[in-house]
Amino acid sequence: MVSSYRKKGPAPYEMAELIISGIVVIFLSVIEKIGERQHISIWYFCLVDTILLHQSNL
Repeated sequence: MVSSYRKKGPAPYEMAELIISGIVVIFLSVIEKIGERQHISIWYFCLVDTILLHQSNL
């Protein structure tokens, strides 16, 4: 028995999430270099980890 199904691409919000998260990382890196503030990226990564854990229902 052969079954075929149509593979869907990523949802639009997933692509936007990837683009925005990439831009934010670049923006934070520039701020860190200019202002020598390393704690900004730590807060960002903690926030992203929390959101990802919430989305995956862990």
